[in-house]
Order: sequence, then C-alpha cells, then structure tokens
Amino acid sequence: MNCQDFREKMFLYPEVDEEFFTHLRNCDECRREFEEFLEIEKKLKEKVNEEDEIVREWDRVYIKVLNTLRYEKIKRQVYIFILLLLEVFIFSLVFIIGYRLVRFFIQNPSLFVLTLKSLFQIFSQFNFYLFVILLLVFIYQTTKLHGKYK
Repeated sequence: MNCQDFREKMFLYPEVDEEFFTHLRNCDECRREFEEFLEIEKKLKEKVNEEDEIVREWDRVYIKVLNTLRYEKIKRQVYIFILLLLEVFIFSLVFIIGYRLVRFFIQNPSLFVLTLKSLFQIFSQFNFYLFVILLLVFIYQTTKLHGKYK
C-alpha cells in the first residue's frame, strides 16, 4: 500500500484491512497524519457532544416553561370559574333579597318611607365621617412631606 491509498482509507477507519495497519507501522509520515486525523476526530466528537448537551438542556428548559405556562393557564381558568360561580351566587342572593324587600314594602308602604329616611341619614353620616378621615389623611401626608404644618 502506498501513502495515497493510505490517505484514502484513513477516512474509512475503523473499517480498514490489515494492510492499512501494516503501512501505518512502517510509514512515519502517515502515522503523524493518522494521529492528527484521530485528534481532529476526537475534538469533533467532543464538540458534537457539547452541542447535544446544549440541545438537551434547551429541551429541558422548554418543557419546564411549557409546563409552567399550562399550569398558569389552568390556574387562571379555575379562578375565572370560581369568580363566575361567586358572581352567580351574589346576583341570586341580591335578587332574592330584593324581591322579598319589594314584597314586604308593598305590603307596608309606611315602613318604606321610614327605611328610606333612615338609610339617607346613615349615608349622610357615613359621608361626613369619610370626609373627616380623608381630611386627616391629607393633613398627615402634607405634614409628613413638608415638615411641620404651617
């Protein structure tokens, strides 16, 4: 086997014949080329393994993100379902109480007027107390921001 034949068969390694190895033992130049070839092949395999690890890591991250997104979607759907049930319950409760109050006040009209006056008075007092609380909060914030109130 000559050196040219060796170079052609080198790329078929490890599926080579005994003649290839005989030439490898006898020719120093071909031995150096073959060692360089093996070194390059080793580096390429390492690079491919690194890229495979990167791809596997990206796949793992992708699956984790996808699972998190699915979980958040299901959680959102459950919250919406619970809120809808709560809304239906509150609407039904308001409707039933409103219906009974209307029936009660139709039977006793004088109580309706008295109830409205009481509610108006409570609402007026509530507005007054709300005004006082807001005024105190405003004064507190003003003194806190600008030092002493002048």
